[in-house]
Amino acid sequence: MEIRTIPVVNAIIMKGNKILLGKRSLEKKFLPGYWTTPGGKVEPGEKIIDALRREVKEETNLDIKKSALLRLSEQFHDDHYHIIFDFKVDPKNYDFEVGSDLVELNWFEKKEITKLRVDKENKKFLQNLDFNSKDILVDL
Repeated sequence: MEIRTIPVVNAIIMKGNKILLGKRSLEKKFLPGYWTTPGGKVEPGEKIIDALRREVKEETNLDIKKSALLRLSEQFHDDHYHIIFDFKVDPKNYDFEVGSDLVELNWFEKKEITKLRVDKENKKFLQNLDFNSKDILVDL
């Protein structure tokens, strides 16, 4: 079996002491019904930052003002290998709308994440994030 390499972008969108998470549809093959950060696969020939803008827009209807790469990680799944780019993102505004692949969007405090259905690696990453960090973000 051939293992496909798939680059993935995720947006860490924070507002005060809360983070925006989306609930995946139960119809999804991968992690159905799980809460996750907005994001998705980078399309062939697409730049990473363009994929981040597109995925955030598709899933939240938010436009990105600034971003900074927080983490690069990897995950192996049955027939594919994900290279994951997690970006801290500042949107131009916070008036989100539920978009593709998601059935719900909501703000959560760090302590609430422990009670949510979030994949193990993301849960650990999100719980260790400094929600009050003033990291320098790059204008887009």
